[in-house]
Amino acid sequence: QIHPPGYPHPNIPCENTLLVEKGKLVELTVSFLEANICCDYLEILDGFIGSNIIANLTGTTDDLAKKTYTSSSNSMRIKWVPNGAVNVRGF
Repeated sequence: QIHPPGYPHPNIPCENTLLVEKGKLVELTVSFLEANICCDYLEILDGFIGSNIIANLTGTTDDLAKKTYTSSSNSMRIKWVPNGAVNVRGF
């Protein structure tokens, strides 16, 4: 499980890199997300560097139905981008 710094007070941005051994793919399931649709989001990026966006998530887990995201390489980055994050808990 991965939480942003300061959880359950998610007003601190962060970025995590997920790596698996070469030849395998990273799978990420968002089991909890609570973000203000107007301004907070969780960005899922393919690869160790670059900006190939797999998904840009906001809202609540109920909206996302706990969907699983898969990289096309052995690495994935997730970026929590809060812009206020008022009355929400993040991811």
